[in-house]
Amino acid sequence: MKMFQRFLNSKKILLVNVSLVSLLIGSLFSTVLISSCRSESITIFARSANTAVLKDKVALNSALTVQRAFRNIAKTIGPAVVSIQASRTPTRNHSSRMFRDDFFRRFFEGPFGGYRRNRPQRKRRALGSGFIFDKKGYLLTNYHVVKGADEINVIFQNGRKLKAKLIGRDKETDIAVLKIKPFRNIPVVSLGDSDRSQVGDWAIAIGNPFGLSGTFTTGVISAKSRGEKIGAPYQNFLQVDTAINPGNSGGPLANIRGEVIGINTMIYTRSGGSLGIGFAIPINIARTIVAQLVSKGHFVRGYLGIYPAPIKEKMRKALKLPENYGVLVNKVIEDGPAFRAGFKDGDVILKISGKKMTSVSKLMQIVAGFKVGQKVHFEILRKWKRITISVRIGKRPTDDVSMGRDPERGKRWLGLRVVPSSSLSGRQLRMYGIPENASGMVVTSSEGLAADSGIARGDLIVSINYIRISSASSYSSFIRKYGRRNSFIFKILRQGRTLFLAVSIE
Repeated sequence: MKMFQRFLNSKKILLVNVSLVSLLIGSLFSTVLISSCRSESITIFARSANTAVLKDKVALNSALTVQRAFRNIAKTIGPAVVSIQASRTPTRNHSSRMFRDDFFRRFFEGPFGGYRRNRPQRKRRALGSGFIFDKKGYLLTNYHVVKGADEINVIFQNGRKLKAKLIGRDKETDIAVLKIKPFRNIPVVSLGDSDRSQVGDWAIAIGNPFGLSGTFTTGVISAKSRGEKIGAPYQNFLQVDTAINPGNSGGPLANIRGEVIGINTMIYTRSGGSLGIGFAIPINIARTIVAQLVSKGHFVRGYLGIYPAPIKEKMRKALKLPENYGVLVNKVIEDGPAFRAGFKDGDVILKISGKKMTSVSKLMQIVAGFKVGQKVHFEILRKWKRITISVRIGKRPTDDVSMGRDPERGKRWLGLRVVPSSSLSGRQLRMYGIPENASGMVVTSSEGLAADSGIARGDLIVSINYIRISSASSYSSFIRKYGRRNSFIFKILRQGRTLFLAVSIE
């Protein structure tokens, strides 16, 4: 009996073990089967998704065509785009009065109150981009990239490094022309027509953002004719949402045809990176000045000699101007080209050489593009009557006259650097607190005797020794006739206040 009982118990144990093994095997088989099914379902889903993409051949072919266009642009333009390394050694003037000012001491004094005169000078480096537009080795970039550089190097995407020379620059448009020694099969870009660009067109940027050469980004043109609203009257920026970052400055902006339509220049940012608003100089603006930059090193702008202003709606209705164009002549500058041609305060410029004037910036850009001495026809509205006036364009006054250089001594007269108020934009005049209809010479820098006597940056020089100073020519004329005297009485306008300051040469 005991033997039988033991036999039954062993049978039960065996049965339990067999059952457990069966359950284990079944579980493993189920797991493998479920995993296999899931894997198969994922594969089937992926295949079905891929099939859906491949099935719509029209859409796919269109996308592949755009992709192929982007690849072609990268291959065509990319080799002609270079990284620019501009370096300069900062200068330090130990005897300058600037370092005696409490404001500057906080930045230039050493930790124990003494100026660190023996601190080694380190070269400052600026990084930017540029592109070759001529097989003779000429490159376009931004002036701010190479401003004040002692040495300029360009680096190609294949690592080739060459020295470059600054040939010409224009501060107003922030354009500079560089030159490298040409070599066999030098790559060049194709220049397009920026006037044909429209909002919504593709916009491709290639450059050196954050030192990452050959970076290719895409977007669209989001607006045109930006310039006047952001304080750049001689510009007509293309606004793009293409990713443009520090280091892209000076690089090309291309259209879908692979033509360069702009020079990437600046971005709107609060973080230092791209926020989707970038600005490029239209290549057509660059075309108008490149020839002079190559031949003369600078661009000579045409000059009319007026204070222009936009026409407000009430004024437009009073003048019976139904169309949205016309620029008001707020004031005619004495002895300027417009004054000599017969312009009067209150005239409205409707057209220049047949082109409608739709804004102040457009008028400034067109006049600046005329050659000095060129005869130009203006259609104007005067007392509700349309008349035509012919003007011989003059040379726009620039810093070259110094406008305060003593022509005989070759130095800035009394330490002054000035420009005519007519050469400044309305935004710049407001910054200095100068009325837009005021005429005279604006002080942009004051040193030496002038600074010691209290003349400061932003002052408007109205007269010297009671002789009216209304323009660059009258200022230069005064210096030639009376510049060697020992004392001068300046009448200046400072933030709406009239001051008389005496400058004496001991």
